[in-house]
Amino acid sequence: MDYCCRCCHPVASSSTLHGWPDKPDLFNPNTYATSVPYRPPVYRRPVGPTRAGSHTPQLITHPFHPSMRPASIALHAGVALSFTSSDGRLSVSLPATAVTSDALEHAGGVLTLRIDQVASGSGSLAGGSGHVWLGMYFIQLVDAQGYVLPMTTLHAPLTLRLHTTAGDEALISRMYS
Repeated sequence: MDYCCRCCHPVASSSTLHGWPDKPDLFNPNTYATSVPYRPPVYRRPVGPTRAGSHTPQLITHPFHPSMRPASIALHAGVALSFTSSDGRLSVSLPATAVTSDALEHAGGVLTLRIDQVASGSGSLAGGSGHVWLGMYFIQLVDAQGYVLPMTTLHAPLTLRLHTTAGDEALISRMYS
């Protein structure tokens, strides 16, 4: 009894397997394997009016109007910090143990916490991903010369609180309902 290919299915001896092993595959890998130099496509400005009209395309801008004014807060050794942004949305607190006199001395005598709002809330569910975008803030620790220091200079963590509005709460409740 003969067997088909490499498996264990028996084949009647009268049947013939076509193409193997009596007709080997004569594939040549060098056939159609010539290299050609790559030429990037050339952009040609359309002649005459386009579908959008004959005017030059304009950039659509969405200006960012932060609801919070930038803040610079001086930090002092042994003094706790409690800060609320100008729009009342962001609160930052820092315990009295966060800034030591040694850290203040190494920073040139002045440590400043800078807080900027870099993006406002979008008021959407981020295209259905389930993420709610309520805003973005940039927080830096700066020394006397204006150099940015690592946050590990502080000996206690910052506590950040984002205060939601009625619109934010409606968006969040819609997302989880």
